[in-house]
Amino acid sequence: MLLLASAVCLSAQATVSLELLGDLNVPSGVAFSSIDQAGASASGQELSREERKSSGGFGGLSGLAFDADTGLLYALSDSSKPTVFVLSLEVDGSELRWSPRDILRLADRSGAELALWTLDPEGLALTANGHLLVASEGYVRREPSVDPGVFQFDRHGRLTADLEVPVHLLPRTSGERALGVRSNEGFEGLSLSPDGEALYVATEGPLAQEDDGCRDQPGCEVRVLEYARKGESFEPASEYVYRLEPAEAPDDFGDARRAMGLSEILAMDRRRLLLLERGYALAEDGRVHQVIRVFEATVPFRPTPGRAWLEKSLVLDLSSIVGEFGEGYQKLDNYEGMCFGPVLEDGSQTVLMISDDNYSERQRTSLLAFRLVE
Repeated sequence: MLLLASAVCLSAQATVSLELLGDLNVPSGVAFSSIDQAGASASGQELSREERKSSGGFGGLSGLAFDADTGLLYALSDSSKPTVFVLSLEVDGSELRWSPRDILRLADRSGAELALWTLDPEGLALTANGHLLVASEGYVRREPSVDPGVFQFDRHGRLTADLEVPVHLLPRTSGERALGVRSNEGFEGLSLSPDGEALYVATEGPLAQEDDGCRDQPGCEVRVLEYARKGESFEPASEYVYRLEPAEAPDDFGDARRAMGLSEILAMDRRRLLLLERGYALAEDGRVHQVIRVFEATVPFRPTPGRAWLEKSLVLDLSSIVGEFGEGYQKLDNYEGMCFGPVLEDGSQTVLMISDDNYSERQRTSLLAFRLVE
């Protein structure tokens, strides 16, 4: 039975903190094969933004998963040609080094590469046996439309299973009323608990039937699904409502357009989650103020039907550490992916965060590494 609980923001004290170790930046347009140990070569590809996106070129990184046994980082691209880039990764003090290893083109059950516009991959997790779990926002407004979903692929990128999605989350209409997730606000975050028994999936925005236009208002509520392991797959177990913070803006932005969404989720254990909230304020003169924050939330031991509390506390506002980024890159970007990284020599666990450059020359792929402090 799927249980529904409601979440509110409480003033609990966070049990963890994140200390920036270093960052690595790749200008948009650099070919995957050109990425070097220090970040990227200066030369870009001779392809347009749309050509790179439709061909599965390097960029658009929206999900991360790290294999501690092999030291390989899996980076999921939300290009219209679903692709996973595999890189070797080292964190040495404040220095991050990575290099290209492989490219996985996600495929259907027969092994044929997925057709364009059949999956909008946003979240990624890696199972103990090397299988990939992928959350897709779907394409609500395309013809034909594609529903959001959660899918399992083997280590070679071949589809093996699709998980059940509660019907009230699927986009549909009742008369003239829209229901379910909105276009481009579906399943954005995904994380597998360290013991492999719980899978968490989060929507980026609210459901259409709950509060139209909520992303522009304080207190917008999104959904977090908990799936429980069943054999080699997962089934829906519980559902929570998570409340976002407002997208704040400088005083001189006036009546700016604002939006906030939940872009990623990371299960530290079966009960404690890190949640990445990402938003912006757009002034009439075109100036953009980005808001990137990490929160900690606690899942109840036994959620019950009706309302239950999900505690939430601020861990890090990334605006406070921009000055520590590498020279020439001291600004926030569109951070969408988060995962555990390698364990440091002193035994500390790292957390990695990556930005989606949207294949835009005005953005970059930014990889951040943090020390997780309990």
